[in-house]
Amino acid sequence: MPVVILDQVDSGPAELAVQLPVRAELVRVLPGPDRPDYCLALLEKRLVFKPGPDFDVSRVGAEFFRTDNDGSPAVLVYAVVFCARFQGTQVAPDMKDLWVNLAYVIDNSQMRDGAVDFAKLENVAVARINLDPTIETLRQPK
Repeated sequence: MPVVILDQVDSGPAELAVQLPVRAELVRVLPGPDRPDYCLALLEKRLVFKPGPDFDVSRVGAEFFRTDNDGSPAVLVYAVVFCARFQGTQVAPDMKDLWVNLAYVIDNSQMRDGAVDFAKLENVAVARINLDPTIETLRQPK
């Protein structure tokens, strides 16, 4: 599957911007309730999400939740879901500087689901992606 690079944040949390760039391998396209073209992607390296005080930590599996040294909660994120910012624009092999709506997968059962479940995601940013022409897959060959 193709690999994209998340490399810039237009609007979103500062903690995400400092963790970029990061590669993500497209796993599959999923339909959602509002459009058919959400992309599920596995991150090459995990991201750390610092939720706000109103975030319901029960939405996150215990193995992905931690408390940082300063006592603040943190969620380890291993996958994301994104879609082109504007409907009609698509993730394609020749894309360049595509702005997407980005959500963290906070419930890893989303990885097995056949459709996007917004309850398993946390919308975080508008980010820019580019196809990584130097790599086809992040997974090691079997």
